[in-house]
Amino acid sequence: LNNEFYLMASKLKSYEENRRAFLSNITHELKTPVTKGKLCLEFLDKSIHKKILNTVFLRLEYLMNEMLYMDHVCMPNVNIIKQDCNLNKLLLEAKRLLFLEHLEIEHNFKPEDSIKADFEGLSIIFKNLIDNALKHGSDRQVRLHFDGFNISFINKSESLKENLQKHDEPFFQGNLTSTNKKGFGLGFYIINHIARLHHFTIDYDYQDGYSYFKIITSKI
Repeated sequence: LNNEFYLMASKLKSYEENRRAFLSNITHELKTPVTKGKLCLEFLDKSIHKKILNTVFLRLEYLMNEMLYMDHVCMPNVNIIKQDCNLNKLLLEAKRLLFLEHLEIEHNFKPEDSIKADFEGLSIIFKNLIDNALKHGSDRQVRLHFDGFNISFINKSESLKENLQKHDEPFFQGNLTSTNKKGFGLGFYIINHIARLHHFTIDYDYQDGYSYFKIITSKI
């Protein structure tokens, strides 16, 4: 039994080392062509093609950074450093990650509103919740509300209560709207994991045709 346990532990350690090496290698291999591609863009005249290619390279950069961040926070016994995060800056960062800088998103944030969190992690939560609200809401709109403690992401949609629990599983994609759109994938799994590291909770409610995803940072 001792031998089998040692063998299993050794295999798990080897698997984890191989996984981290693979992720490190793939992000390194992606960085080189992305960097070269962005340099080549500088020699192109301004055109719609240059703009599209630049957007593609930026998306790849953001994706690689998010992969590296998630690899870090998924390590055992990881500690995150909380600091005062301004909600308006978090919203701007989420819009930047989604390439929606010019989109007006309704919210009630005051200039001084902030919460204690890891800025990068919370911006990923903002990004995913806004992205899914825009993609799967029936009117492609989302409203953010801060009550002094918790942050709600509100959009018009069908109820997700019946299969919401499954959305916490990686790659689960359920029917979210009457148009049979699918989504969440790793998104909801990621935001739940980051929230747990903060000792936050992601709550869901449905009222009068509207979905309410809430980041609960503290009980009022």
